[in-house]
Amino acid sequence: MADKQLSYDYQNSVRDLSNVFKQMFASLPLLISLIAMGEAATATTHEWLEDEIKPVSGVLSGAANSTSTSLSLSSTAGFQKGMILRMETPAGASIDEQVIVTAVASSTRLTVTRGYGSTTAVNLANKTLVFPIAKPLAEATEADADPGREPSVATNYTQIIDRVAKVSKTAQVVKMYGIEDALNYQVSVMMGFISRDLNSQIVYGRKAKRGAASNGSFGGVLQYMDKGIVDTTGGAISSTIINNVFQDIFEAGGMSNRYAICVAPNQARKISAFMTQDKVPANTKLATEGFAVNRFVGDIPAFSGNPYEAFVAVDPNLPKDRMLVLDLNRVALVPLRTFTDENAAPEGADYFARRILGEYTLEIKNGQTAHGKATGLTV
Repeated sequence: MADKQLSYDYQNSVRDLSNVFKQMFASLPLLISLIAMGEAATATTHEWLEDEIKPVSGVLSGAANSTSTSLSLSSTAGFQKGMILRMETPAGASIDEQVIVTAVASSTRLTVTRGYGSTTAVNLANKTLVFPIAKPLAEATEADADPGREPSVATNYTQIIDRVAKVSKTAQVVKMYGIEDALNYQVSVMMGFISRDLNSQIVYGRKAKRGAASNGSFGGVLQYMDKGIVDTTGGAISSTIINNVFQDIFEAGGMSNRYAICVAPNQARKISAFMTQDKVPANTKLATEGFAVNRFVGDIPAFSGNPYEAFVAVDPNLPKDRMLVLDLNRVALVPLRTFTDENAAPEGADYFARRILGEYTLEIKNGQTAHGKATGLTV
């Protein structure tokens, strides 16, 4: 029988640890365990295309009386001649009047005909919300150029990650209970540290381009969501706050079958406190004391199932005063170089060492619209 080959028998080899890494982070109670592995990056500046998911809408940048045929908007992007528009008050109440666009006069002004379809023209306040209904056509028209909306390009930078596993040559040959190979054991320990380091970067990372002033790092979810959907800036977490975030995502055009409510343990306990004794069905026999909520169903119905349903993901590294709602279909960890380990001991050294090395970045699509958060929560 041939002798078993151990790691120290092939000091000069390079081992692919990508599968070990996947298995490692999949088993950890960390945000990284929820994130899929994306397709390989091809450059240190990783680019991806993302379509705009927010429906066309506008906001009046000034009041207009019932006879005005010129509406000033913050932007006319997406509006076209021939569109029928509906409106809502700044508070969201319906306005019965409809108008039809006769010209897109500029990037901030529409020319319209008031009182379309026998509706009654009314005075419109500043900040009135404007939405397209449809763009009907006459018979026998020719094809018209539709400006459409080109996908935008988002970027993030790759980050080099490494750790070194090291054991003395004596320790490698001494038998230890439960450990067949001391060096491989240390490699697995280092992979655990790497998973936790990456997890922190996924949450808090700020992207910086590699150069003289920086070794290069990738931006995390908090950075890519910084100007996006926020429901609150204070108060105790509640089902209302979570449902408000879901509503904001829905109104921004987001929809997914894989949401996660990501919180630190203190907020997870508060979410579990939503479940009280009076909410347990009368025919339920309790054999244990206490409640834990690991799935939250939102109160916005859907045409097919309920996409506004999320499981509660608890990560001790998350901010204690925030809640994140992530569309996990739009987040991926992307390798430029998958993790490998190779000999890192100099010739003649009385120890074995393996350097674990990889290069990764984060891809988060529609960071400002497909995901949401609550901030300033009571801790």
